[in-house]
Order: sequence, then structure tokens, then C-alpha cells
Amino acid sequence: MQVKSIQKFFIYLFFFTGPFVVSSIYQNVSVIPTSLLVSILLIITSSIVIFKKGHLKIDSLSKSVIVLFFLPIFLSTITIILNIFFIEDLDYKSFLETDFVNRLINVLVYFFVTFLLVDYINNENKNKIFKMISLYLFGCIFMLAFGVWQLLHFVFGIPFLELDTRSLLHSVDVSIAQFNFRLTSLANEPSFFAPFIIDSIILSFLFIKKSLYRILFILFATMVLFFTFSGGGYVNLLLVVVSLLVILNIGIYNKFKYKTVLLASFLTILFSILGVFIFNIFNVGKILYPVLGRFDTMFDSTGSARTYMVTQPFKWIFEYKVWNILFGLGPNSFEYLKYVKKLPSGEPIHSTSNNLFTDFTFENGFVGLICVISIFIIIMRRVLINLKIEVNKYSVVTYMLLVHLFITSMYRADYLSPRFWIIILIIIYLVKNFKELKYFEDK
Repeated sequence: MQVKSIQKFFIYLFFFTGPFVVSSIYQNVSVIPTSLLVSILLIITSSIVIFKKGHLKIDSLSKSVIVLFFLPIFLSTITIILNIFFIEDLDYKSFLETDFVNRLINVLVYFFVTFLLVDYINNENKNKIFKMISLYLFGCIFMLAFGVWQLLHFVFGIPFLELDTRSLLHSVDVSIAQFNFRLTSLANEPSFFAPFIIDSIILSFLFIKKSLYRILFILFATMVLFFTFSGGGYVNLLLVVVSLLVILNIGIYNKFKYKTVLLASFLTILFSILGVFIFNIFNVGKILYPVLGRFDTMFDSTGSARTYMVTQPFKWIFEYKVWNILFGLGPNSFEYLKYVKKLPSGEPIHSTSNNLFTDFTFENGFVGLICVISIFIIIMRRVLINLKIEVNKYSVVTYMLLVHLFITSMYRADYLSPRFWIIILIIIYLVKNFKELKYFEDK
């Protein structure tokens, strides 16, 4: 078997298993995390292919994204040398010996994975790229299937896998709730599962040709999302839909059937009004209690652990040196906080805030925050230009994916994981090729 065929196998495997990274069962298959093992094998085979080829093919947009993302991390790593002399804390040195090393390995792995995947995508044809993307969609559907199986287990008692996941309610009065479970599928938490459900909904517009089948699939996926009782997932999907309707209604795009958008907007308003009546008549509040019951403390920075961890690091970083404010305390230094900071409940701070922008700021400083926000701005500018040129399924899917990734980053800080970079690479590919893709489709 040629090395290029082996490379293709590991790239396809990387995309298909992207959704499984949130599952302990999958990650514990090998001695090292399975996603890391697949990534390393991808790097080895791709490096051999590129060595034989003699050059890398990296486009300007991908290069900008990679530099803006990884440069602050490398600068933050350099500042650790200063921190060793000026942060006289045994806990910080303990962090450097363990958590920092693990994150540095992850950083290097995904740095090379991203570069090598960009080269692969820039050298392959449309059919191979779409097969690669479809494998990620199949991975998401695989997770959906396990979610349905889990739902049948909770409702009808059908045997299910023995999983150590947070599928039971917490932080609310279980006696009030209509349901005492939350769907996690193979994921460790409902909020880990929800982004992949929305990924599948958006990508279905690329691969499910018939409108009826697509609508049925979206309804099926939305039902599974509903039973995750993930407030972040609900808000995520709602904001993606609303932002799309808004951007297509502001009157700057040509060649689009405005009646379709107006009809969709009307139906959205109509269903919202009907939803209010249904909510009151059928006591939907009891059904949604797993989400609504947490609203009292969700946005209270002293009562909600998650809100506390999202907001306070922006304050804590100013307790350190100027270079730390600019470049952070080092990759994975959020782990260091568990030694020196406590939640209002007295428990140690968790290893992540689950917010990309909070984690990135504390670990890589405000320079890192500016860079990561710049990535979204640069890509969004290209996406909006494409929408202005022509509204088609490729430009619309690209917009939805980018908005979705931005919102997901607010409650899932998984920026050194397959999913984050798979979505980024799909977006970049569609941004650069949306006109050509439409042309080939019309032929």
C-alpha cells in the first residue's frame, strides 16, 4: 500500500472520529488518548508524503488563521522563562512539570495537523474533500444514533451501555422535573454532545439533496438536542437560525429569493407566538425545568460556578506581571488556577472555564484574545463578501458554521481538539471555493 493511501486513511479516520473525542470510552482505547494517537499517525504519514513531494501548499487565508492562533501560544510559552524567575510559587512550578508539558504536546500536534491538512485539502479535488467532510457528518450521525438508543433506554428501559456520563439531572430539584435524565450519547456531558448535533444539522444542507429528507433529518436531530436539556445547545441553535435570518434580511444581497426569507421570518414569529401559548397550556415549563431551573444562578457570577470561571480570570490576570497581562501565564495555565483560586462554594477552580475567550486570555494574554477574535473577524469578512456575491447553499452553510463555531466557543473551549480544526478547515475550504463548487453543481 502506498504511503499516500495510508495518509488518506488516517485523514479520513481523523474526520470520522472527530466527534468521539468527547467520549472517555474512545479516548481510553489506547495508552495515550486515542485522538492524539490518530493525530500523530496522521502527522507521520502526511510528513512522508510532503517530504517526497518536496513542498507545502498553504493558502493565504489558512496561513493567517494558523499564525494568529498559534503565535500567541508560542509567545506565551516563551514568557514562561520569565515567570520561573518572578512567580515564586511552588504550585506554578508543579503546573509547569505536569500540565504545561501535556498542553505543549497538544499544541505542537495540532499545529502540524492543521498545516498538513491544509496542504492535503489544497492538493485534492472536490470529491475527495467532500468525502472527507461527509465522514465527519457520519461521525456526528453515529453519535446521534447512540443518543436515540440512550433515549429509548431512559423511556422504555431498553438496555444501554454502562457509561460514566453526566446523564442525570443536577443543580435543580429533580422532583419538579418531568424528566430526570439528559442525553449524552457517548459524550461525557450533554454540553459536549450538543455541538455535534448542530454540526450535523448544518452539514445536512450540503449532503442531503431532497428537501423532505433534510427536513426530517433536522427534526430528528432537533428532537435529540431537545432531550440533552443543554441550555447552551438550545441558545446555540436559536442564535444560528436568527443570525442567518437577520443577515439575509438586511437588504444587501443580490440573486436571492427574498420571499423565502420573509416567509421563514414570518413562520419564526408565528411559531414563537404559538410556543408561548403551548408553554402555558401544556405546562412545558415542567418539561424544560432541567434548563429553566438553572436560570436563577446561571448569570450570577457568585452563584454559578460556570459564570464565575468565565468572568473572574479577566480580573485575576491583572494580579500578575505586565508580560502576563499581554501574553498570559502559559499554555494550559488555567490548570494552575485550581491550586490558587476557589469557587464561591469553596471547591477548587475547574481545569477550564469552557469558554475559548476566557481560557485563551488567561493562558495567552490579551494579545492572544485579540488574535483569536481577529480570526473570526477575518473569516467573517470573507464569508459576508461571498454572501454578497451570491447566496447559495455553500455560502449559507459557511456562514452558519462560523456563527455556530463562535457561539460554541462560548461554552465549549475545545480549541485543541479535532472538532475545532475540522470546522475551521471546512469553513476555509467553502469560503475559498464556493463559486467553483456552485459551478460544478450546476454543470
